[in-house]
Amino acid sequence: MDALTQAEKDDLLPAELLQYLFADALADLIDNEENRGEDHDNSSAETGGQNKDSALLFDC
Repeated sequence: MDALTQAEKDDLLPAELLQYLFADALADLIDNEENRGEDHDNSSAETGGQNKDSALLFDC
C-alpha cells in the first residue's frame, strides 16, 4: 500500500498527511542511497568524499 492510500485510510488531516508523505519519501530516499552500492558512488574530493547528491540535499 502506498503512503497516500494509507494516509487516506487513516483519515489524516492535511498537515498530518504532508508529514506522513514526507516521512515516507525520506525513508525511500534513504533506502535508495543505501542500496546504490560502491560501483555507483559519485563522491569526489570536492565534497570531502561525500556523495554529491547527499551533499546538495543537506547543504545548509
